[in-house]
Amino acid sequence: MVMSQRELPPDYTARSALPKMTLPMLLIWGAKDQFVPPSIAQKIVDFNPAVQLVSLAEVGHCPHDEVPDQINQVLLSWLAELPD
Repeated sequence: MVMSQRELPPDYTARSALPKMTLPMLLIWGAKDQFVPPSIAQKIVDFNPAVQLVSLAEVGHCPHDEVPDQINQVLLSWLAELPD
């Protein structure tokens, strides 16, 4: 079940929640993102080893807009590797 923002505890943060998550997670990051530094991506991965990071060279903040075909291939490959 997904909780709305209002239902979350006041001390809820990604930093507190991410280490507790056990599902597979894919994080796609543009290596040339000028809004959110790529160094943040590795920090997210450090919080939970279930996060698989795919860093796309020559891509900025919106990989899904900039290289949609590449994103589709990354997603399809990742989904194919998930256990049944």
